[in-house]
Amino acid sequence: MEKNAEIAELAIGDPHLGEGCGRFEDYLGGAGLGGLLQAFVRRHPRAKRLRLRLTGDIVDFSSIRHLGRWGIIPTEQAAFARIETCLSGNQDFWAPIRLFLEDFRAEVIFMIGNHDLDLAWPSVQWRLSRALATAGSCRVGFEEESRLGDVRVVHGDGFDLLHSNLPSSSRFVSRAGRLELRVPISARFTVGLVSWLKHRCPTLGYLAQHGPAWALGLIHRSRFLSSALFYLTTLKLKRYLLDHPEIRTVVAGHTHLAGVWDLRLKDGRHVTYLNNGAALGQVDPWRPWRPRYTEWTPVEIVQIGSATRAKLLHFDPTTSTFSDW
Repeated sequence: MEKNAEIAELAIGDPHLGEGCGRFEDYLGGAGLGGLLQAFVRRHPRAKRLRLRLTGDIVDFSSIRHLGRWGIIPTEQAAFARIETCLSGNQDFWAPIRLFLEDFRAEVIFMIGNHDLDLAWPSVQWRLSRALATAGSCRVGFEEESRLGDVRVVHGDGFDLLHSNLPSSSRFVSRAGRLELRVPISARFTVGLVSWLKHRCPTLGYLAQHGPAWALGLIHRSRFLSSALFYLTTLKLKRYLLDHPEIRTVVAGHTHLAGVWDLRLKDGRHVTYLNNGAALGQVDPWRPWRPRYTEWTPVEIVQIGSATRAKLLHFDPTTSTFSDW
């Protein structure tokens, strides 16, 4: 590749794919992913390499039934069966990615979040690669974090005070002669509770599904609440940045709160924090009875030689156009 070749990357996250049908699906089918990727290609006609980065919580494994059970099942057999269900039930999500890979010799990178820890299983990675990369020259990769010049990309659960996952070196444990995922107790409780409510108690499940989105909308409109949430969700992030002076921009989702913030650290540095929100069905906090909608807020990362820049965008699916956040 040429020394100053352009590499363009689009980072989206948190669609929380389930079985692809039912009342409590997070991702809205037909939400315009194909149009998003096509607009991204048109935006970078000279790019030598195009990449889609899925920044975690792509699949909500606990919301997919295995042998009639929802919730966390930490075995590889359950994870493989669940990814099969997700692939067959969400073709409106997977098909545009497959076309993007095939038509433009592009890449797709999966990052593991707190809802899709099962992506750590080798058989699940193999199945996704086979499903998406039908052409031999296409590439499907899996990463914990990514270093792109002075830009660092992570899912963001590592900065959460409650939902932090275990490091990859201690992610598996042997129990009764078989390998299982080690899921933190906090994740077992929160993820398992929401999954149980969604499927076993429909009324409370509706509140569990839509209540947080409604509450987050109110937080956005309250200066006090948004400042408090921002403070809590950046405590660990700031500590992390102090240990990594080479980082000038960090991209992380997880909280579903899209935005751009300037973080001032104790050492005097300023680091830009980009949150790419969530590609799932949102609720209007002022009109919760209205139909849900999908708001695309991807982060665009462009590398030309040794220079790297990242910016948060807003995508309008009605016009297939991007605008700066």
